[in-house]
Amino acid sequence: MFTFDSLKDKNTDELHKIIYELQQRKKYGLVWENHSENIEEKYKNKLPILTIDETKKDNFKYDINKINHLLIEADNLEALLSLNLTHKEMVNVIYIDPPYNTGEDGWIYNDKKVDKNDLFRHSKWLSFIGKRLSLAKELMAKNGVIFISIDNNEFAQLKLLCDEIFTDDNFINMICVENNPKGRKNSAFLAQNHEYCLVYAKDKSSFKKNIFEFNSPINSMSDKRTIYTDNFGSYKKAKRQIIGTNENKEISSPKKKHRCFSIYYKQDTNDLIIKNEYNEIDNIFYERDMGLINNGYTLFRPIHKKTGNPNEVTYTKETVEKMFMDGNLLFCENSIYEKERDFNQKLNTLIYADNTGVDLLTETAGKKLKNDLGIDFDYPKPVDYIKLLISLYPKNDALILDFFAGSGTTGQAVMNLNAEDNGNRQFILCTNNENSICENITYNRLLKSNKNQDNIYYLKPNNISERFQINIRNYASELVMLLENSFNNVNNNNEYLHLRKLDCDIYLIHNNNDITTLKNIINNSGNKKIFYFYSISESLTEDVINTLSSSEIEIKYLPKKLIENYEIALKEMNNNKNK
Repeated sequence: MFTFDSLKDKNTDELHKIIYELQQRKKYGLVWENHSENIEEKYKNKLPILTIDETKKDNFKYDINKINHLLIEADNLEALLSLNLTHKEMVNVIYIDPPYNTGEDGWIYNDKKVDKNDLFRHSKWLSFIGKRLSLAKELMAKNGVIFISIDNNEFAQLKLLCDEIFTDDNFINMICVENNPKGRKNSAFLAQNHEYCLVYAKDKSSFKKNIFEFNSPINSMSDKRTIYTDNFGSYKKAKRQIIGTNENKEISSPKKKHRCFSIYYKQDTNDLIIKNEYNEIDNIFYERDMGLINNGYTLFRPIHKKTGNPNEVTYTKETVEKMFMDGNLLFCENSIYEKERDFNQKLNTLIYADNTGVDLLTETAGKKLKNDLGIDFDYPKPVDYIKLLISLYPKNDALILDFFAGSGTTGQAVMNLNAEDNGNRQFILCTNNENSICENITYNRLLKSNKNQDNIYYLKPNNISERFQINIRNYASELVMLLENSFNNVNNNNEYLHLRKLDCDIYLIHNNNDITTLKNIINNSGNKKIFYFYSISESLTEDVINTLSSSEIEIKYLPKKLIENYEIALKEMNNNKNK
């Protein structure tokens, strides 16, 4: 891609050649003027390391049995660079609500507001979003998924951008969200009453068929069926008839005879008997069992509605028997239906309050945040909407990332969802501290909505500098805590850092070849152990390897990027000293 800066020193002939090449080039996709950011220059040869803000740790008591959530106060590009050291290919779900670039929102780019008078506001927005989405993709697990809220202002550009970054093969769909049923009165021509949510996979081929199912509302107005209750819970009469007069397939061959049988049911004793009464030679049923009928049993048989011939039962005998034992058969006058208890269904691409059972209104989300938690914030996303999106991912121990965290809706949604289904989802939120939003709004909201009393860590980035030589142990310790998702610091001395998890002990050895320390650790603990070492070549002495030769010991290394940046910082420091 050509930039204006790259053309400054070109002579006329060179410029003509470039123009000709551009005219000859055929390209389908998105083209924009790339803009650099100050934050990129800051970290061109340095590395942001996330460290815990110790002043925030008094707000909760650490519990090794609780989930560790992370709130990062930083520019999100800064945070994503750092997370790529510790969480690469680990994130299952990403939700972001980036600036919509309406021209009125005045989002910040390079410490300046971008408004509708900025001629480059669209290309700046694409540069801004593109860099962050590229880094976010590196964080996504193979079966990861990203949800991106957007409106008309940048929808088309964002779709093309995501097709480039994630590839159009991994496009899942576009959800249209009715968040203002009455429509916005300030719309110039049509009353806008919706926005969008783009959904992309890291690798769509890794998804199971029904990954995007959700628990639909049992009392939805779009489903007029009556709700009943029995000893097994609530149910509706399924549309599928199991046995009775219908238009199922007739018995076409002797191989299908096992799918044609009679059912006798006695209601007062709740007794069910299945009998083979089908004569495949004459394609008729044997005479009915009058002994059972005289004893109060009702007979159900599969009969074709038009021909009157025997036809197939929907399920096999074994399946019907299991359904009966599970209380999932509904006996009607001449037919047996299934009781529908599983109200899961695929999420529609058009969602509104009735077909999801979720309040999607931005207006009520702000009022609810004020009434429930006493927090004022303009236009937050509804908690239940974000819960709905997160719940589409089938595992309840997912890692969820939101790097446009705003007021912290995603964090509250994760904690509420965990409280409802006993899940172990973990969130990582990132937002800057413009107008003290991270400290006073986001963090405060997370603390107030922390129903399970989880561990919430407040992190800030520190860049490697001359001070890094002195503080390398502290930075490395912070990295290992993030890498292992363990903040239970048992000991941190000159020889090693010791962290503890429920299933193992973790050690960061400050001197790669400290045999004495290694032997003392091994002799004093019988738990499974993980050892981290400072290494670029990932090589240890033979004595160290022999000392660690145990199935209960796992060897790991600090990220190469950390050591490489340390060497760069060290060279810079030495150069400054020699000047």
